[in-house]
Amino acid sequence: ITGPTPEADFILETKSTVDLPSRFRVVMEINQSWDWNEYWSNVKYPDNEAYKTSSQPAVVYEAVVDRDVPEKIYPMQLVGRSHYAGEDGKLYNDLETLTTAREIAASVKVRILP
Repeated sequence: ITGPTPEADFILETKSTVDLPSRFRVVMEINQSWDWNEYWSNVKYPDNEAYKTSSQPAVVYEAVVDRDVPEKIYPMQLVGRSHYAGEDGKLYNDLETLTTAREIAASVKVRILP
């Protein structure tokens, strides 16, 4: 699912179209354009068109769901960031240069409904 980052709290309701295993991972990537900081400046990669509006890279959250455990709400943890221009699909774990990107979401949770 993709879409613009909402400006306020939101709930995303979705369901799987296939049978899920008892244990699986939910991953969310979120970004806020134009959030430059001292490290991620608008001149850092001047020849990369995608970076010119990206600013700080998107942050990635993750939760591991285990349906064999009675837990129904899984807090997602910040686990990394994407490529600065979204070019390679890799997860990078160096988060020390991110500032406001780490503050886009105060909390993210996965809730499993019966």
